[in-house]
Amino acid sequence: MQSFCGKNHEKPYRFEEERIETDGSIMVRFKNKNIEKLAAPPKKIFNFLSASWPAPVPEADMIEIPDLQNHQNTCSQCMGAKKIKIFKCPECKGKGTVDFQTEYNSYSQRCKLCSGKTIIFSEDIKKLKIIDNPEEIDCPDCQGKGSCPATYFVEINCFNFDIEYLEKLKNLPGIKVAVVSIPSQVPTSGLFFKFEGGEGLLMPLYG
Repeated sequence: MQSFCGKNHEKPYRFEEERIETDGSIMVRFKNKNIEKLAAPPKKIFNFLSASWPAPVPEADMIEIPDLQNHQNTCSQCMGAKKIKIFKCPECKGKGTVDFQTEYNSYSQRCKLCSGKTIIFSEDIKKLKIIDNPEEIDCPDCQGKGSCPATYFVEINCFNFDIEYLEKLKNLPGIKVAVVSIPSQVPTSGLFFKFEGGEGLLMPLYG
């Protein structure tokens, strides 16, 4: 769930009998047995859940997430292969750091060859004359999908939503969405979504 909620993921909270996960752009709520030790949400989140959470949306008004393939380009790193070959850095032996020792002290510093990444990508193999057997991994640029977003948003009912969140939402079982009004001091709209076991709200992109 942390990866689903992005980089600014807050700690989970307990609201009534549900577990709440949020990063400020998206909020997910679902039934969970292991919530006894979770803290109550901050006042701002508590008030939002209590007074501003969208009313239930009729099933007939819920729709599928639009096809996202039209918003994709072939990944320039793996060229659509989804996998890339990597080699353990021969300088640091895959540690990311190189150890040094003097007469008085020992220390380590970031490996200059791999810049601390511990691996060498396939395009550097010939240049470095590496002979070790390669390891094949999911391409880090496209997360093994073979394609990357050509745009960072998708329009749904005249509102723009972050395509990275939509891609993750699409993987939830039984996912359906609907653009809804959010009652608050500053009325706005969001993408309400429902899936097997829970529901959530994704805020649109502005500007």
